[in-house]
Order: sequence, then C-alpha cells, then structure tokens
Amino acid sequence: MRRNRRLPLVGLALVLSAVGCRARETSEGPTPPDVAPLRARYAGATGRLTPETAPLVAQGIRAKIAQLAAGQTILSELIGIVGRLDGENAPEDDAGAVASASPDGGVETRTAALTFSAAGWAQIRHICRGFSGFDPPDAARNGRIDLYATYGVRDFGDVIWGALSRCRLPAGADTEQELDGGVTLDLPDFGKDGGRIALDLTWLDPAGARVPFVLDFAFDPTGGVTVAQALPDGTHVLVGLRLDETAGSVLTVEDAGARWGCAVSVDGEHGECLRSALGAEVEFSW
Repeated sequence: MRRNRRLPLVGLALVLSAVGCRARETSEGPTPPDVAPLRARYAGATGRLTPETAPLVAQGIRAKIAQLAAGQTILSELIGIVGRLDGENAPEDDAGAVASASPDGGVETRTAALTFSAAGWAQIRHICRGFSGFDPPDAARNGRIDLYATYGVRDFGDVIWGALSRCRLPAGADTEQELDGGVTLDLPDFGKDGGRIALDLTWLDPAGARVPFVLDFAFDPTGGVTVAQALPDGTHVLVGLRLDETAGSVLTVEDAGARWGCAVSVDGEHGECLRSALGAEVEFSW
C-alpha cells in the first residue's frame, strides 16, 4: 500500500475516539454514490460574474462561509476517520481500534493500516465523541458514523461514503451538534491532489428542530477551499475563499470567461471586483 499519504486539509484537528474496521471479501456490497455531478460542478464555472450577479454571489458565499465554520467539527471528524485507513495517520496508542480479517485473505488490519490481497468493500464504524468531546464510546448515547469504501488489490477506491446517525459532537463556544444524514468524500489517491466533499445532513438546533445542513466544496493540496455558487439562471461560478473576520472577505471568483478578485465587506452588502488579467483597475462595485 502507498505510504506517507496525508489528506491536505489545513487547520482541521484530527481528534478521534474508537474506530472499528470491518471488511468483507465479496463481490457484492454497498454501491458507491455517483460522484460525476459533483466532479462536473467543480470542473469549471458555467456562469458569468456581472454587476448584477456579484452581490448575489457575495451573499451566497457569506452563507457558505458560515456553514464551513459551523461544520468544522464534523469535517475534522470525517477526515480523521478517513486518515485512519492509512497507517501513517494512525495514532500509535490506538487502543480503540478493532481489527478483523477474513481467514483466507481480503483485508487485514495492522495498527489501523490496511494491506490488500483481494477486491471487496470495507465498513468503518465510528462512535461519536458526545457533546463534551471526551465521552467514552457509547453508540446508544452519542450516535455513530458508518462509512463505506471499496478496495482492489492495490488500494482503496476514490469514493468513501456513508451516513451519520444521531452523531453528537461539540461545536465550540458551548454549542452542541446532533447530526443525521449522508456524506460523500471523493478523494482520488486519498486526496493527495485535492478532492471534493458533500454533506447532506440535518442537525438538531437548540429549540429541538431539525435544520438542513447541505454543503459541498472542493479542496486543493494546500488546503484551499473552493465552493460552487449558483446563479439565478441555473449556471454557477467557482469561488476560492480567504476570510478576514474584521475586514471582510477577499474572493477569487472563476466564471465562464475570466478570473476575478473581489473585496467584500463583512456584511456582504458592498464590494468591488477586478479582472485578474487586467491589472488593478476596479471594473465594477456595488
């Protein structure tokens, strides 16, 4: 198996509790989701950034930035679990890992690293950490994450997917999250050259209501994040994010014809954009 692979998501703490890996040597198993639409969305922009669409993009991106901030805990949890499939990312004192293997081959675990001798699929079950972040493993109380991956004779497939079931996690600032729903991680070569993540979740708000948490984004090897922002005509632009909480956002926007740099106020109500290829002259503002 290839070594020294690390998922290049910068700034995400990889805090883990007990993880169990279960493998089956069989030609039948769960079917990976179709990630072609997700890949196509991030393959290139289809819409145009104009004085009319720029304010809509700015407001939409502000909402996505808030989602990314709110989802940092679950993103860290997912990336940590996936990292456990590679021995280089496994904690040395991994007392919580559960190893199992079929006697005639398939998958065996060694200190949470996997070697391959046949094709099949693996299930990874992760017990969530609870609202405190330090609860002992208790699926009945704190819920779980079930992920699936296919593998061949050399390595895992590109797509890891699964579901959260009443997964309780801390969310910072004395807030709590209880999450349900599906996740898809499209990670060619374990994210060595970047990848895409899609979340289709709900979480339980303080009032006890289920609130949708639906988000997808791409990341590059340096940890930069790109989100697709839809436009009213059904097309979309791609926006690279860099946020300064006090000064607002500096957005790199790729549309169907150009790359733009846009400086946006904290509230998203004001901004100015210039084409990267035309120097520093502001082309339009709002």
